[in-house]
Amino acid sequence: MNKKILVPLANGFETIEALVVVDVFRRADITVDVAAVGADLQVRSSHNILVTADMRLSDCADKTYDAIVLPGGLEGSENLRDSALVVDMLKKQNQENKLYGAICAAPVFVLEHHGLLEGKTATCFPASTAPGKAAGCGCRGIKKLRYGPGRRSFCRVCVCLAGTTGRPHAARAGRKDDGLVAAF
Repeated sequence: MNKKILVPLANGFETIEALVVVDVFRRADITVDVAAVGADLQVRSSHNILVTADMRLSDCADKTYDAIVLPGGLEGSENLRDSALVVDMLKKQNQENKLYGAICAAPVFVLEHHGLLEGKTATCFPASTAPGKAAGCGCRGIKKLRYGPGRRSFCRVCVCLAGTTGRPHAARAGRKDDGLVAAF
């Protein structure tokens, strides 16, 4: 059975965090639906790059996904957080015990904000946590990373790919203390 992944794009998304995920999954012959959160299929990244989504998120509402991956970017994460449809889809994934993940600012601004990190450990970009936010979020901890998007994206894509196989895996990029460790 072919795995199916959803990558929702909202204005202000971080380009590399969205497109590396899409590129790597598609190279692995995993179906990826890139969906625009708004009415327009063209979505503007945080660096003013226009990306044309495959479909609107509203076209995906009744579809089933093996994983939903949220790219970061401050504005993009805020727009994802404020989308009722994104939140409903993530809550459905959580209730069905299916995978969902977020990169950079999105773990705090989307997942933690909506209670989707309860009992989980997450990593995020350091500027994404407000003072005291990580300590009181109700999850085991939000680790702040010290590295740029290229290194983080590689690890997260490996983790996401490992997770879609249904087999236990661990992915590591960099040094032992860099917080880039996750296991399924």
